[in-house]
Amino acid sequence: MASRCAQWLIDTQDLDGSYPVRETHSNRFLETVLVLRGLTAVRQMHSMVEKTVRRAGGYIFRSLNRFSDENSVFDSQFSAIEECMGLGALSAANKLLNVSDFQKLIESRIGKLSVYETQPQAPLDTITELLDALIDLNQVQLARQILKELDNYQDNSGLIPVRPRAHWVSTAGITHLALCWQRVGQHDRLESVVKWLEQRQRPTGGFHAGYGWRAPFEFRKESAWTAKWYLDAHYFRVLHFMEREVTASYIPKEDGRFVALMNLIRPGDNVLEVGCGRGRYLRAIRSTFPDVRCTGADIVPSLLANIPPEISTIEASMEAVPSPDNSFDVVFSVEALEHSANFQAAIREMSRIAKPGGWLAVIDKERRQWGKLECPSWERWPAADELALIFKEYCDEVHYQPVGYDGRPPDGLMMIWQGRKRGSVNTAANSVPARPVQ
Repeated sequence: MASRCAQWLIDTQDLDGSYPVRETHSNRFLETVLVLRGLTAVRQMHSMVEKTVRRAGGYIFRSLNRFSDENSVFDSQFSAIEECMGLGALSAANKLLNVSDFQKLIESRIGKLSVYETQPQAPLDTITELLDALIDLNQVQLARQILKELDNYQDNSGLIPVRPRAHWVSTAGITHLALCWQRVGQHDRLESVVKWLEQRQRPTGGFHAGYGWRAPFEFRKESAWTAKWYLDAHYFRVLHFMEREVTASYIPKEDGRFVALMNLIRPGDNVLEVGCGRGRYLRAIRSTFPDVRCTGADIVPSLLANIPPEISTIEASMEAVPSPDNSFDVVFSVEALEHSANFQAAIREMSRIAKPGGWLAVIDKERRQWGKLECPSWERWPAADELALIFKEYCDEVHYQPVGYDGRPPDGLMMIWQGRKRGSVNTAANSVPARPVQ
């Protein structure tokens, strides 16, 4: 989906690099700033993104060069905030582009950022855009000062109203603010906002745009921005959890999970683990079959940094691995799918990058065993039959069964689902069937 959205943005960009206004409260500059942030985030998913980012960056650069207090190119009363937003987006994009003129402009304006003060009339949604920009520009101390000022308006529930002395909360604003708290190291505050929002999630999966006394009537509608910021917040919540909890770098070779995986792997295979953590399974595979090419993918850079150099690494989620189609003989995950918000997308992506006839395998806790282990409320354990049905959309020879773990025999908690990717399977001369799990 992100790749398709990127293609749409590539196709709709104006010749000067900007994007047309699609919301009445926005302007062309702000629209382009927001698009530039999105395109920078998906730069690895589409070959044309860098060219589009360069054009959008050029438009923002030219606009900022024309900016002055006397002759502003902006329509909004918060032009100083908008300028800072433009600098932040340009700074993030320039990590990809490395354009010297962009960097000179950014550096020339950074010294003036201390004059930007949060105006009492600015809504929280605008202040959070300013905070994001300041953090992108490494002005973390100034961002902390603004965050401290906002605490003066905190209500009894610990939330920040949409404006000082207002009696209602913008869900998009407070969730974006939670991300800013997270970016300056206040992880607990992000968690508290996410929990508050989840308690108010609607049956559709969305969220009302606002809550509280005198909230505008239109805020009873669902907000796409709230959903976007919530998904970002959940991503960082998972990332922080992994950084804190994933510590193991070793797995005994007699562990039932490792034995089950080794039934699928042959010498010389090209193997990928998605959600690899510190790479304990890949280390054990390499020590068993030194000629197996191992790659680990994970969303947490600090975990990947602990993996030895003989194992390749990719910073990526289960649902979007930047590898070509039909790349790996075996693609597997161990206790990673439970952290995915979309089982279907994760298995589809694992299938895409597996070779025809190659093996897909997922080892995870089974849903009916929920409650046997302490775990965060947002984990989702797959149901045996339901996950098998997803496998069957892409694979033949699909089956699942319990496996042992942590020195215990199979007891139903931990399961393996496996299947051979549908397509041109290997010939009998080089095809080795999977052995049953012991």
